[in-house]
Amino acid sequence: MKLILQEGNQYILRFDKGEEFIETLKTFIEGEGIKAAHFTAIGASEDAELAYFNGQTKEYSSKNFKEPLEIVSITGNIAIKDDEIIVHAHGVLGNKDMQLFGGHISKLVISTIAEVALTKLEGEIRKAYSEEIGLNIFE
Repeated sequence: MKLILQEGNQYILRFDKGEEFIETLKTFIEGEGIKAAHFTAIGASEDAELAYFNGQTKEYSSKNFKEPLEIVSITGNIAIKDDEIIVHAHGVLGNKDMQLFGGHISKLVISTIAEVALTKLEGEIRKAYSEEIGLNIFE
């Protein structure tokens, strides 16, 4: 990952081939001391796992994609749960037939490049687990 530009609380990042998106972003966030942010990204992936959360059963189902995919859009946020950085991202990925797949990003390995625009927020956002909903939610 390379920091391309920083202007105030705005960061432009480049992720390179072979980097795992969530873990690489988390490492950067921890290094910068960021405790609240939102981000978007575009690029390409070669190995992805997307998840769907069923609100009735409170369980995720996942699907792996081990093929070249266009990262059409990623959007997400950064928060803290139990003093640990949480990267929460959803994405839309497209295949060579221009079929789209979307969901919660559990894993995303970059195949060529990914470009990320991140905005650091002042203060911090905290998350806690909600028994009622079955997810970590903003407090």
